[in-house]
Amino acid sequence: MSKYCSAVLLLAALFLSAASVFALSSSLDDLLTSEEIIMPADLEQRYAGADAVIVLDRKEVDQQRSIDPVYIRRHVAVKVMNEQGVRKFSTVKVPYYREIKVNDFKAQVIRGSQVIAVNNIVNREVDRQGADKDFVYPLTIGCNVFFLRPIEVAYSRTSTDLLKLTYTDVFHKQQDKAWRIRQIDFPDLQVGDIIEYEYQFEDKRAQIYNRFYFEREYPALKLRHITMSARMLKFDYQVNNFKRKPTTVFEPRFTNLEEHDNIRIRNALRTFDINNPDSWQFYGHQYFDVSLDTVAPLAANVPLAPPAASSAARIDILLSDIYNVWFANDTDARVRKEYFSPNWKFVFKRLSDRNLPNEGNCRNSIRAISKVIASANSPEEKVNAAVAWARENLKCVNELDKWESYYCSSKAKSADNLLRNKVGNRDDIAQFLVAALWFNNLPVFPFYTQSRDKGPVLKDVPIETQFDRTMLALEISRRRFKFWQPTLDVPMPADYIDYNYEGQMGYVNQSDEEDVIVETSQIKPSDASGHVCKLDGELELAADGTLSGTLSSSFNGHYAAGIKRKLLIEQAAAADAWGAMLSGTWESLAVQGEPSLSGVQEPVATVTVGGNVSISGVGSAQGDGLLLKTAIVTDPFSSVLTGEEREQPVVFPHAGDVQSSIEITIPAGYALPDTMPEPVELKTRGFYYTRVVARQADNKLLIKRDFAVDGKLGISTRMYNRRYAPLYKQIQEADAVELLLVKK
Repeated sequence: MSKYCSAVLLLAALFLSAASVFALSSSLDDLLTSEEIIMPADLEQRYAGADAVIVLDRKEVDQQRSIDPVYIRRHVAVKVMNEQGVRKFSTVKVPYYREIKVNDFKAQVIRGSQVIAVNNIVNREVDRQGADKDFVYPLTIGCNVFFLRPIEVAYSRTSTDLLKLTYTDVFHKQQDKAWRIRQIDFPDLQVGDIIEYEYQFEDKRAQIYNRFYFEREYPALKLRHITMSARMLKFDYQVNNFKRKPTTVFEPRFTNLEEHDNIRIRNALRTFDINNPDSWQFYGHQYFDVSLDTVAPLAANVPLAPPAASSAARIDILLSDIYNVWFANDTDARVRKEYFSPNWKFVFKRLSDRNLPNEGNCRNSIRAISKVIASANSPEEKVNAAVAWARENLKCVNELDKWESYYCSSKAKSADNLLRNKVGNRDDIAQFLVAALWFNNLPVFPFYTQSRDKGPVLKDVPIETQFDRTMLALEISRRRFKFWQPTLDVPMPADYIDYNYEGQMGYVNQSDEEDVIVETSQIKPSDASGHVCKLDGELELAADGTLSGTLSSSFNGHYAAGIKRKLLIEQAAAADAWGAMLSGTWESLAVQGEPSLSGVQEPVATVTVGGNVSISGVGSAQGDGLLLKTAIVTDPFSSVLTGEEREQPVVFPHAGDVQSSIEITIPAGYALPDTMPEPVELKTRGFYYTRVVARQADNKLLIKRDFAVDGKLGISTRMYNRRYAPLYKQIQEADAVELLLVKK
């Protein structure tokens, strides 16, 4: 009887604990007290400029036994700080897999002492053509959408078909229908409001593996992640890996539910040293709680900071630990590791199949590109010729790009179909060029990488899932490669690679029918000499401080691609595109009439622009004289770096050299000062600056400026503060010099 009563009480306790999750806060004080949140009195001042502050983000993953459903509970509260935050948080979308059961979903707005319940939470399909056109399938290993079930695995290690695809329509044909959205519309949201919502998902097959993100786009007051399971857990992390040391709580409730597995796994692992808590490993525990307070937001507005706009920049602090949790708890995970990882060469093989063109179907196209390849001499010239031919003859339609999580990339169209239709996505065209060059006896290999604006490659996340670009790699010496970007959105020379890919790591796939060879390699960053923005001008200064006259610019490399994108992709007017490419200390620059343009439509290395301009704000009245700025034209890099010490490293958008030479005729009745500023020259590795202000005649002034940043695109915080910050301070001082033109 006592056992029966104990069981009933235990079930009641579990029910009540689960139900209590969905008691939304009765007030802000209730929320802060129940979750032990410290709300700073100066919240608005402390996080000035933030669109919102995360007051609470609590996530619980509970699996009492492996045969039981997994309950995923989420409790979120966000304080809206400004009008931009109102726009962002008036609607909150929570995607979920269609086979998951939504047990509860509640939301409300806390406005001062008032609590406003939100009813009619929408449950709808994903609208990829409309409201959800930017929807991205969640990459959550542990959700059954992305898991390989044992029945689907081809167990033969020599099999060329990794999976039995007939059982998995939901992974590809029905992918768009696999997800649904719960949409919360917060009515009449106002600055200062707190939105609060809770939900619980029940998944019969999901596993407890999950990734813990402790950095967010917005500052956070309380982040808490809790894992509960009756199965084996193993933790092994170094405390110094945490950006801020978290509070960890372990509950040592060992049970015999999985005694056999625990003994087997425990015997395979080392025991822990009780005197070294940083390396403890825990066996058979049911409860793991990590709590982190006062988390700073990601650096979004720091000039030239690492890309942090996407999830790739978030630090997944406990990923190595959670991998251990996942692997020890999850049969599917072990199947994936044992049968997928050793055979990931089949995924690469699908991506790198030569797909040699069928001469019977595509004879004319094969002849065309083969003739172009044969007409070139060296291997580099042959690849150049093939890429140039593809850019001219094959239309790249990026809307066709489709991320296939099942294949860890998009599956390339066959070469025959690509040549027949002359239309394909970036993967299609890259794989076709690999096939065509091999067909002409030139071994070029596919190279998989990602753009730098997606942030760094995430550690311990399957790297093949992070690639977004296939390039060409030609081995010029052992394990040294030269790379080509087969598709580009604007006309550029065939060997041009966009700066978003310079310096990026990736995989060169040299696999063949018998073996798999994958080399890690890096695209070499270019130097400043290949990317020059040059400006020459002859201007006259008016007594009101306005300059007018002619300017001519030439743009090479990345600068040429930049102005072409403004003209051809953004459809900007020539005057606006030119003005956007120039940096200066003026108040405004207006182009008079239509500027002359050349080199925009052709894949040449240089674009030239020229025309008449009027520049205001470079001079101002000073007593009886006229005060003239000497740094009329600057550059996009030094103008945003003040020389102060930083907490974030500097990642320059690209290497570049900005040169200007402007001759200024001063107004009649004014005289140049007797002494001119001394020339300034600053240089160190990867950095060069010079400025010269010289008298050309009694009424003419020559101002020349050159700034170049070279090399590896990124500078560590320590190196910047020690070496480069003093130089940028001197640039600011040199650019701040003004000349006083005295009235005669």
